[in-house]
Amino acid sequence: MQLPLVLLLLSLPGCLSIQGPESVRGLEGGSVTVRCDYKPRWETYRKWWCRGAYWELCRTLVRTTGSQLEVKRDRVSIGDNQSHHFLTVTMEKVRQNDTDTYWCGISKTGRDLGAPIRVTIEPVMESNYAAILKTQQQGRSMGTVSRDTIPSAGAGQLPGRASRALAAHECPVCAHNL
Repeated sequence: MQLPLVLLLLSLPGCLSIQGPESVRGLEGGSVTVRCDYKPRWETYRKWWCRGAYWELCRTLVRTTGSQLEVKRDRVSIGDNQSHHFLTVTMEKVRQNDTDTYWCGISKTGRDLGAPIRVTIEPVMESNYAAILKTQQQGRSMGTVSRDTIPSAGAGQLPGRASRALAAHECPVCAHNL
């Protein structure tokens, strides 16, 4: 019974090859940085960041050249740390209408590899920021919280409250399809 489940996971795009946080939160006007880790062997492949709930319809915002050089397009930059197997995407001067599902991915022959990340941008209100800092000071946050980026625990979290930083999830698409 376990073997078919393993085969299903291995057949889905991105599974076990690239992973990122389930979601991140940021404050309007600030920046949001997302790190996606990938498995060795994908170092020299082009990486990309796209926007859209559906993989097949997402719009690529920025992509690497296959090297470690950072690439910037409009308010979004992407860098690839090939020696440590992760890519970093930074969205600057974020707005509330930037809230959406994004994908970090790897271009390859056949179907690309990718992992979805929910990005939520909240308005700047002192109550939001104060609640986030209070949560962090009380030790309920395992990550760092700045005025720009709010780690999120994903679905079900109350707006304006940070609970804890999100550990990278192995292919969230797979978990939702089980």
